[in-house]
Amino acid sequence: MADYRRMRPLLGTFVEVRVPQECACAREAVSTALDVIGEISRQMSFHSGESELTRLNQHPGQWHRPGTHLLRVLKLAKALGDASDDIDIDQQRVRLKRAVRVTLDGIAKGYAVDLAIRCLKSMGVRSGCINAGGDIRIFGNTAEPVYHQPEDGERIFLGRFRNVTVASSDFSLQSPDRYRAQLAGTCHDTRLCVAANFAWRADALTKVAATHRRVSW
Repeated sequence: MADYRRMRPLLGTFVEVRVPQECACAREAVSTALDVIGEISRQMSFHSGESELTRLNQHPGQWHRPGTHLLRVLKLAKALGDASDDIDIDQQRVRLKRAVRVTLDGIAKGYAVDLAIRCLKSMGVRSGCINAGGDIRIFGNTAEPVYHQPEDGERIFLGRFRNVTVASSDFSLQSPDRYRAQLAGTCHDTRLCVAANFAWRADALTKVAATHRRVSW
């Protein structure tokens, strides 16, 4: 059975949502999922002068009350980046301790994909796939083939996956072993892939792994 798919430029990349054509609400579900991702993109864009993230970056030292999604993503990012002491989070408020630039491009992209998958499921879609610039989340019983496409080489087959997210990034080794995920494989001499249950976790952990000197899972 063919799939119904649509693609939009969002989150600094091209995002494709794909569900089985046989699903009665395929068109509506895919459109709604893309709208969800678009809303997160608008709230957390590093490049938009109107986003909540930009307002936070423009006023270091001041407390802000961000929306639910930005607050959630900042808490997730801080939990993963506990070596950083740049951000204060006090219940529903956040502030930058000093004049730094916060960009949530990776983890925000994963978070948006997770919300979109939840949206698809709530509309009765039983299986599908979202590909956000190489960060791929698959749900349902169908095992999907996943490939990595290096900029200077042929596609590399990583395997067939179901109910998982696979994300890739440049690396110089390690991620803490206390976060549940696994190394899906090195895609290239300087790239690795992480598989996890949620897209925010997989995407964030590729960044963690890329900033350390050894891999430890």
